[in-house]
Amino acid sequence: EVAPPKREWTAFLSPAAGFALRVRDPEGRPVPGADVRVWEARRGQRINLRDQPKRFRTDATGALEVLGLRDGPTPIEIRSPGFRSVRPRTLELADGKVIDVGTVGMFPAAIVRGVVTDPDGNPLSGVLMRTAGRGLRRLELPGGGARDLYDVTGGEEWDALSGEGGEFVVRDATNRLPLLVCKHPDYAITVSDVSAGPMRVAMKRKADLAVALPSGSPVDGVY
Repeated sequence: EVAPPKREWTAFLSPAAGFALRVRDPEGRPVPGADVRVWEARRGQRINLRDQPKRFRTDATGALEVLGLRDGPTPIEIRSPGFRSVRPRTLELADGKVIDVGTVGMFPAAIVRGVVTDPDGNPLSGVLMRTAGRGLRRLELPGGGARDLYDVTGGEEWDALSGEGGEFVVRDATNRLPLLVCKHPDYAITVSDVSAGPMRVAMKRKADLAVALPSGSPVDGVY
């Protein structure tokens, strides 16, 4: 019986990248348990903010250190109940280095209130509502100019439901001037700019969209 020859392998591991930060409220007090979301860099691929991020929590002193990340541009976002979300600069991580982001301040969330109606002006109850303050990306338009693209579907993350008289109160925790997104099964998703005072939002009727080839033949299965 002959034993197989022994083989030796040498692996060279490079130190991973990371960052550290501290989260404070406007009075300088720590914000423990803040939800820090990290979109890790991917070599040769664009980062899509719709992908699921890695999530971490600050400790009792509001501090967090994250290690073991890939090098490259790394967006982060910080959320905590009762505060506006914060997105510091995109971090340029490098192998073997831990970036000190410093102290990140969080500010109280705003309140958006008003009444939502059907297209005829009648108060509408049971409308799902949320704010959307973060564009997914910029869409370059033919002939110049660009437009922000938003995720208005919201998944299951809706902030409020309108009452019997159509009244609503939505806590706006977005990190910039938001849009108000309204969803009801009988109407089209309606998006409105948020105003400073009480709002009055009219839902829009659904519209049929027909898609056809240049020949005029209808096309099924388009979404």
